[in-house]
Amino acid sequence: FIRPVGLLTPPKMFPRAKQLTSADFIAQAAASGGGSADFKAFLQALGFATPICADELSGFESETTYFIVAEQAANDELGGCVYVDREPFRMTTYGDMTESELGRKQELEWHVRGRNAIAAGHPYLLFKVKAT
Repeated sequence: FIRPVGLLTPPKMFPRAKQLTSADFIAQAAASGGGSADFKAFLQALGFATPICADELSGFESETTYFIVAEQAANDELGGCVYVDREPFRMTTYGDMTESELGRKQELEWHVRGRNAIAAGHPYLLFKVKAT
């Protein structure tokens, strides 16, 4: 009962994925000369959303690796990906200058520290596909 609802594609694959998921008709091969089939109704029946161009996938494994997002069957907090804020980000600035002194100097020193991670969540909500 897993239903695909979306595609996460790298930037190079996005135009083709968009073209295929928004096509009205797709050419069909047939012994009697071919033709085309109504593809829009098929896509609407599947419930596919507009593909998502994920810039983060640029250079990931290959430019033909994409992900299929599945519909969440039950109302659960665990999704296909999990974002964990391991140590909240904080910024420390240095200097006891006034605003006018800082404006003349045009310099500011700061340090940002923190940690986060993205990990796999529910194993049946996100599928990696290696196209050839």
